[in-house]
Amino acid sequence: MQKTTKISKAPYVAIKKPIVTIGMPVFNCEKYVAAAIESVLKQSYTNIILIISDNCSTDNTAQICKEYQLKDHRVIFYKQKKNMGMFWNYNFVLKKSTTEFFLWNCGDDLLHHNFISTTLKIYKKIPDLVCVMSDVQSIDRYDKDLDRYSLENIRLEKAESSWSQTRGEFFKNPTSAIYFCWFGLMKTKALQDISINYNGMVKRETASEIPLLAQLALKGKIISIPRVLKYYRVHDESIYMRQNRISTKIEKFKYLIIVSRILIDITYTSNLRFNQKIKLYLTTILTGLKLFKILFQPIIKYLKKYLSKQSEVTQ
Repeated sequence: MQKTTKISKAPYVAIKKPIVTIGMPVFNCEKYVAAAIESVLKQSYTNIILIISDNCSTDNTAQICKEYQLKDHRVIFYKQKKNMGMFWNYNFVLKKSTTEFFLWNCGDDLLHHNFISTTLKIYKKIPDLVCVMSDVQSIDRYDKDLDRYSLENIRLEKAESSWSQTRGEFFKNPTSAIYFCWFGLMKTKALQDISINYNGMVKRETASEIPLLAQLALKGKIISIPRVLKYYRVHDESIYMRQNRISTKIEKFKYLIIVSRILIDITYTSNLRFNQKIKLYLTTILTGLKLFKILFQPIIKYLKKYLSKQSEVTQ
């Protein structure tokens, strides 16, 4: 069985029982991890606990995390003896959470100092939520702004007026920027009751967000607010960039088919009424057909030109 080293914590300081856990799975992110931790510890809402799990980094990441645990009693740090993979590490920090709310923040991403306080306020107004997320600003390795991602398809007003329709956004594949809800403030119990990689069927780290969010959307409402409170770092060493470099178009297409099959299975095994299941089936299938058309459009254009030339020759 995998053994985990838990580093001794700083002296205990009496505080209120935390109601929010931030899980930070880290691996070889020494350039960014200090800023990521600082963005969590400087939240305006302070009644939190930060659980960091280092997945056997080979750089100075673990030492930096250890130093923060010695400085702040809200930090709990675990160092894994060997690399257990991304899904395992994400699941590890989630399982360690005992608070009402939970969110993931990677070791290279940043949170606005009001992320937790703002999203918590939404929960007080609407009890049947399971996830609240903000809009997202991507940044480069130097903290320079890149692209802004608006999660407008799942605004609070839309979810309140027709959740059955809004829920369909999480069964589209390919999806929109709503996949960033993976980093939203979630109800811990709802998240712990589902499978991060859908019982091993999700093999790739990228594109794994939608199967998880689809499962979560069956447990309650997932909404977004029109403010940028999350900063997602894009750099060459990130998992997303690494997998994009090594994946061919064929591999990406195959994986999109796998994700669509998973979404159909999630719908099939759900407790939804028959007519609601049919709507979700159609949502998944129709978005998949659009992707198929986009991917093969260049080939179709080429064939049309070829047939047109052949027609001219015969004439």
